[in-house]
Amino acid sequence: MADADAERKAKAARAKALLAQLEEVRGKVVSTQEEKVELVAAVESWETKSKGWEKSRAELENQLEEGKRAGTRIATLESDVARLKKVEAQHETLEKEHRGLQAELEQSQKALQAHEQTIADLQAKAPAELDSAKTNGHATAGTDVESAVRAAHDLALSQREEKIRSLETELHASSSRVHALQRQLSDLQLAYAQSQAQSQSHSHLPPSISRPSSASHAKSYFLSPAEDDGLPNRPSPLRDNRSVDAALPASVRHKRQVSLSALKARMGIDAKSAPKRSPGLGNGFSSLQVLTEEVGARNRGDKQFGDEIMFCCPACEGDLITL
Repeated sequence: MADADAERKAKAARAKALLAQLEEVRGKVVSTQEEKVELVAAVESWETKSKGWEKSRAELENQLEEGKRAGTRIATLESDVARLKKVEAQHETLEKEHRGLQAELEQSQKALQAHEQTIADLQAKAPAELDSAKTNGHATAGTDVESAVRAAHDLALSQREEKIRSLETELHASSSRVHALQRQLSDLQLAYAQSQAQSQSHSHLPPSISRPSSASHAKSYFLSPAEDDGLPNRPSPLRDNRSVDAALPASVRHKRQVSLSALKARMGIDAKSAPKRSPGLGNGFSSLQVLTEEVGARNRGDKQFGDEIMFCCPACEGDLITL
């Protein structure tokens, strides 16, 4: 009986101990559950923050890429601005050269017109001087007086011819200078058009003033219609003055060669048609009359070509070549 009581007491003590342990474990389980809830909330909070950080990181990366692209655009704009300044400087230089060449061209044209006017005046004065010499020859009697008049008249004619030749030489030099200036003007206008085309290729920059028709107009000023149509130039038999002709366009060189042919033909015809002077004085004023006829024939030859030495150049679209 005593053993049974002792055993019951021992069981009751163990049960109390187990209950105490159970209560202790239950408290720990509750605290553990609370800690678990707190940890889950903390994990969710960190996940939310992580998503925000990822979004911020993506935005920062996008901003960084935009900054790089903006830097590239700025560098491109700086290079374009530098190129534009260079083109503007070239444009100003070409404008100055163009104005200078235009002034020289105008001066050369004025000098050319003055030379042509002087030659026309001298040619107009020659018949009057011839008539005056003829009248003086008829009014003068005697061989000595006639010889003196003829010598003076020959000297005057020689001086006039020399002056005309010198003026023609100056006229040719002025014409060559005008052609050279026009050729330089054409080259400058072509370079100007190319520089304007380069500056206008940048659409984001303000375009400069362009002259699209300047180069084509300057080119058409020199080239004959045959060259514009793409027809080949026919070779000319004349090969004189190669150093001068080498710098000229093909059409101008061809016209000069045809003009030289016309001049040689004209000189040959003048030499054949000029009357020969008689060795003696003959009867009265025969020598002076022969001289008068010779000068008159020369003046008539200067006014217009004969039908036998007119040239129609096939490479120049039927233009009549005159001197």
